[in-house]
Amino acid sequence: MSVQQLRPVTLADIAREAGTSASTASRALSGRGYVSPLVKDRLLEAAERLGYVPDASARTLKQRTSRVVGVAVSDLGNQFYALLAAGIEQTLRQADYQMVLVSDNSDRAQELACARAFLAMRAAGVIMTPADRAAASLLARNGVDVVEVDRQLADVPCDAVVIDNEEGGRLATAHLLELGHRRIGLLVADTDWTTDAGRLAGYRAAHSAAGAVVDERLILPIAFHAPDAEQQIAELLVSAAPTALFAANNQLAEHAWKV
Repeated sequence: MSVQQLRPVTLADIAREAGTSASTASRALSGRGYVSPLVKDRLLEAAERLGYVPDASARTLKQRTSRVVGVAVSDLGNQFYALLAAGIEQTLRQADYQMVLVSDNSDRAQELACARAFLAMRAAGVIMTPADRAAASLLARNGVDVVEVDRQLADVPCDAVVIDNEEGGRLATAHLLELGHRRIGLLVADTDWTTDAGRLAGYRAAHSAAGAVVDERLILPIAFHAPDAEQQIAELLVSAAPTALFAANNQLAEHAWKV
């Protein structure tokens, strides 16, 4: 018994089914160029009936870009990044773009590999929570627009969506100082990113404004995914005796709650 070989439905198949030329089918399905309403409806019905799916690769090669936007975040296991990705996907879908989402685990080499993959698929743009400068530089050199989110690291011109980390750190620390605390422990990610640098600067500024001296032993930088994060926090509580803690991100706050 012979088995019929399956293959993707083509524009030629749709044109044949609807009784038109392939060029007419192409104009009707792409929305570019004139096709009479009656013929267009017949072609769309044929495409639906046959299960036609446009060849995105061919379209990308022809137009030299795609309807794909690459999104690289630091950690999808972190609720902050998961919610960020969900919001990006919703917005892109409304604009008729598709999101390709990757998690680079805040690793510079993985992030650069993601950038190369986005270039290979001719992504229309890339949104990233950067771990380093190299990925944004590579994308920009190849004419791909980049938007950094949460922090700014790029040394090439690109847009960024960030908050005022220094002011946020200052306000949080000032609140604890107003409550009478003078030994405020700071839990901060061990990076040179603008998020952590800004929150640390705000912590110091609030102490300075209140005339309070910062005990450097109260500042605890913790590496990403540190397996002993809670142990480090427990040791800080014993060795530096803080009366309050300022956790500079949601994951550090979760670790502190468990101590």
